[in-house]
Amino acid sequence: MDDLREHMREATGHTNLGFQTDGVRKGDTAFSEVQDLDRIPVRIRPAEANDAHMIIDSWLKSYAAQNKDQPSWALYPMQKTVIRRLLKDGVTLVAAGNTHESQNDIYAWMCAQRSPSGIFILHYSFTKMIFRKRGLFTSLLGGYDHKRGENIYCSHRGWLMKEIKDRYSMRYVPQLQFDWGMDQFERAYHEVRNRKKGKK
Repeated sequence: MDDLREHMREATGHTNLGFQTDGVRKGDTAFSEVQDLDRIPVRIRPAEANDAHMIIDSWLKSYAAQNKDQPSWALYPMQKTVIRRLLKDGVTLVAAGNTHESQNDIYAWMCAQRSPSGIFILHYSFTKMIFRKRGLFTSLLGGYDHKRGENIYCSHRGWLMKEIKDRYSMRYVPQLQFDWGMDQFERAYHEVRNRKKGKK
């Protein structure tokens, strides 16, 4: 998919991709239909405005729990600024219930994006403890058209990278947290690739 952001804009009626408010139409290739993940009826959909509190809260708490050496008075306000920008710049998908009673229940979520040249960038992903190891992370990756074996560049390091590093090719690039990070990453990535091509 050359331009995931434009594809998702079209699929969602050109609404804000961070917190999409219209329903996803059937047949949209960027989203998964109902999946039987250990008998959990799940729908992968774009995050909506009323999901924002849960996503920001779980991201902050999870990140803080993995960075206890940082003073909380600095971590929370500074990281919240980073999170809000990444949610705005990226695309946030959630794995939610697929029944009328559970449609507002979020089991997992992922904030990620494609760089201008199509490189997959994962900012953060969170799965509630009880729903881990049920394929939700893989299903969320599918919403970004991630292909098996494709590199995943992560702006945050955490337990997730340790738990699944054997199944995915993950690289930590913390500079992607900053507003200048994507441009610098693209430049550095292509310089290295061009050098490698020149040596052949």
